Amino acid sequence: MANLSGYYDPNDKPESFEVLPAGTYTVKIAASDWKATKSGNGKYLQFEMVVCDGEYKDRKVYDRFNLDNPSKEAVRIARGQFASLREAVGIPRCCLQGRKRLRARNAHYHPARYRRSGRIPPPQSV
Repeated sequence: MANLSGYYDPNDKPESFEVLPAGTYTVKIAASDWKATKSGNGKYLQFEMVVCDGEYKDRKVYDRFNLDNPSKEAVRIARGQFASLREAVGIPRCCLQGRKRLRARNAHYHPARYRRSGRIPPPQSV
């Protein structure tokens, strides 16, 4: 059995794991990664974002862009959402032309306004 003496304070308050309430937040993208879909027939780009200020500062929010999927409609929606994110964090379209490649990490650490509701709309520039 593990001994927790010195590592645990019984007076500590539990962390809240409630869903971030609907609202508009300033966030920065902290991480991104490609992940396989549950069905295994596609991939999505997942972003981990961190709230920058206010009551929920340092809370994490996750969003997915289903960019590789057999459903053309799912890909169309994801491309539009990703384009909104790209513009919100200030990555110009010229970065997508020629030899320059847009990498998800180019979007990291730039502030953007993120509105969370029952249906998540695209991010907006700060």
